[in-house]
Amino acid sequence: MRMIPAAVAAIAVGVMALAAPAFARDASPAPAAKVAQDERAFGQSSLVNINNMSYWFVRDGNSANNPANGNSGVTFPRSTDQVIYQDGMIWGGIVNDGDAQTLRVGGQTYAVGTVPGLIVGNGVGEDPADPSVRIYRIRKDYRFADLKLDYSELFNLGLSEVTDADVAALRAQYDKDWREWPAAKGAPFYDNDGDGVYTPAFDGNGDPILDGTADQPGVANADMVAWFAINDLDVGAATSLYGSKPIGLEIQITIWGYARTDELGDVIFKKYQVTYEGTATTPDDAVINDMYFAQWSDPDLGDYGDDFAGGDVELSLGYVYNGQADDSHYVGFGLAPPAAGYDFLQGPIVPVYLKDDAGANQLDDDGN
Repeated sequence: MRMIPAAVAAIAVGVMALAAPAFARDASPAPAAKVAQDERAFGQSSLVNINNMSYWFVRDGNSANNPANGNSGVTFPRSTDQVIYQDGMIWGGIVNDGDAQTLRVGGQTYAVGTVPGLIVGNGVGEDPADPSVRIYRIRKDYRFADLKLDYSELFNLGLSEVTDADVAALRAQYDKDWREWPAAKGAPFYDNDGDGVYTPAFDGNGDPILDGTADQPGVANADMVAWFAINDLDVGAATSLYGSKPIGLEIQITIWGYARTDELGDVIFKKYQVTYEGTATTPDDAVINDMYFAQWSDPDLGDYGDDFAGGDVELSLGYVYNGQADDSHYVGFGLAPPAAGYDFLQGPIVPVYLKDDAGANQLDDDGN
């Protein structure tokens, strides 16, 4: 196994985005098209929308953009207007793998340089057509919660248009994702029985057992969690971003939120676990030096024509706020314009490797 600099980062998206160059868009964007289930299947794109914010993402890594119409995809407060047009994670580093192009960058901006799936072999990614290569999304209360608003947001329908059959289909999908939670692929779960294998249990009514005796999907005691994986092996996708060749990165993304009425109810958390697996031609001794990760975002706070952006280096915080006391999009809701932003809560965690007596790289468990 080659050296694997793994990186784990978490960001919070909430009231209080990193500035990005703006480009012209319609001042009054078109409403989202209504989407039938057979047009955009569960697991192709999804939302974390358990609290006062709803946040779109797609299984190829595209995020904060509504896939139904290409317009802004982060709504705050929920059921009002949008605060972010699009976002993504971008990276760059010196890749020493024998290729002449050593400086390489990738990620997601207006173009998406990643595709769905883990890296499962020597430069081979999972087949995106495999039904298991999807977004998995769970919520603790899926058996009894009112899911009408959830469904209406997922498929851009009015609440009155959501049928009982629609709600039943969404509830069945939550159940499917709970039962098929891809812990073996790396999705986080609570191993309450301590056997290292994800084995959820259900009572006689079919409700998941949540008393701490059975395994549960999830992380950080969140009320809603989504997980999916992407990679940068596709040459066409990778070069569409900045012209850089694939590095061979596998990225597991976990997104979660809390159904609360305090400040945590205004936040969505994201965690990226990045593993350097390499491409089909990457030698075992390849390494990446001077690797950097950055949160990219194009914020559109209501009417994007009066937005200001700023940053606080000490807090690792980037934010957008309205340049006037009122915003034309939020006035209709009787609301003052909010602010929105991104905060890096944890930077990369990079394992330390040492040479053993035979000259092979060995992980230093102490990190010293």
